[in-house]
Amino acid sequence: MAIKANKDIIRGIGFVTVYWAYLEDKMADLIRNINNSIPLPKKIENKGLTQKAKCLKDALTGLFENATYKLKDQDHNQVVTVLDKVIEAAKKRNMVIHAVHISDKGTVIRKDRLKNLSEKVTPSDMYEFANQVIKLKGDVFGLKFPTGRLINSILKDEKKPHAGWGN
Repeated sequence: MAIKANKDIIRGIGFVTVYWAYLEDKMADLIRNINNSIPLPKKIENKGLTQKAKCLKDALTGLFENATYKLKDQDHNQVVTVLDKVIEAAKKRNMVIHAVHISDKGTVIRKDRLKNLSEKVTPSDMYEFANQVIKLKGDVFGLKFPTGRLINSILKDEKKPHAGWGN
């Protein structure tokens, strides 16, 4: 359920922070579920969310390229689309959480001193982003289906007899 904006920008930032933790949990669950069946690159669990998403995208893309099941192209597209959204959302999240927010006559200015950026933001911007993050959490949760089909395909192919196995 979407949260409705009010005039409290700090509350909106709080929702972004809390919902981001939920998203990180879903990414960790996805990685753990995949890693239980097929090995992913070492130490993926120790990376930040952006690096986890990039690493997972690269690893799964290689597996999808060699997969042989019917829905592999559709599944690959879904996985890449969602992980790309995670990567983009992470950039925005970092700006939201780590920037300085300055109130100036009822207007809030967000400043990022490292990138020398400054922009006007509204509480509704924060609530809108929080709602995007919680939807993205659901999208990441939904990746269990295409990745499950990929894993099943890989495990099924591994059980097929190959030339030279003495069969």
